[in-house]
Amino acid sequence: MRRWAALVALLLALPWSEGRAQDRAEQWRRCEGLAEVDREIAVAACTALIESGHEAEQSLAAAFYHRGHLRGFQEADQAVDDLTQAIRLNPWFPAAYLERGNVRAGKRDYESAIADFTAAIRLDPSDAFAFLRRGQAYLARNLPADALNDFEEAIRLNPYSATAYQGRSKAYEDLGQHEKAKQNNPNPWTYICGYGVLYQEFDEAMAACNRALAIAPDYPVALRWRAMMLLMGGRRDAALADLDRALRIEPSSSLGRELRGIAHLLGGNLDAAIADLDIAVQWDTKRLGSMALYARGLARQRRGDQAGGAADIERAKSRNSRIEARAAEEYGLK
Repeated sequence: MRRWAALVALLLALPWSEGRAQDRAEQWRRCEGLAEVDREIAVAACTALIESGHEAEQSLAAAFYHRGHLRGFQEADQAVDDLTQAIRLNPWFPAAYLERGNVRAGKRDYESAIADFTAAIRLDPSDAFAFLRRGQAYLARNLPADALNDFEEAIRLNPYSATAYQGRSKAYEDLGQHEKAKQNNPNPWTYICGYGVLYQEFDEAMAACNRALAIAPDYPVALRWRAMMLLMGGRRDAALADLDRALRIEPSSSLGRELRGIAHLLGGNLDAAIADLDIAVQWDTKRLGSMALYARGLARQRRGDQAGGAADIERAKSRNSRIEARAAEEYGLK
């Protein structure tokens, strides 16, 4: 009888236990920002987890961190308190130091912010954003030499950070090195290069891209623009070298994949061409992928897939009636 009573009690408890587990999982989804709910609801979910008494120490630190992140600049003092609790529970939590530094910088408490960014860097010296934010805080405290060192490191870790280049130029300006300030930001030259390509002013565009890459040798946008011009000029190997460098830094670029696929196609490397063009077609949503589709169609046909290639080419033509002429004019694809 006692055995049956215990079993009945267990069965009666199961739905409640499962329901509580489901509630907790939903609270975590809201707290972590994985559910589409208002900020107030997400904050309330974090609060429920914190006050439940059921969370282990590391989970509790995460809940405080997420609540602090959600509160942010709108509730800066409470955010700092939450992030301090997260750090107390887990002193090896670089994101918590970084977030607290961001909030403190927003409050213009730059000295404390620098201390937090320094702690985040000590725990994760590969975080380019932490160096960027500390550099900005150093600038705000009128310490341009320290800022310059941090912007240099941020750029080394992330050569694609336009904000870091702008910060570096500002640091040079504050140091009185005005010529260096003008010469150490690749963005203006990259914009000039892009416009030159679009308006077919290729000599000016190439000169501008070369200027940008003299400042930042691995700047992906400038590398892609230059590679496009090199391909148009029949310099396939040089274009491939630029595209390989650009894709190492920014592998998610659909244009980079498209251009490298075309370069491989022009060199007869059909498997590599199709691999890159498959990704370009899949990722390219804004430009409708007509060039990538057309090039993939040619590659598939040359590899023996006549039906698949023809389907790609027809789809490309339905999106852009001039794609066949464009491919021939720009890249010599026929």
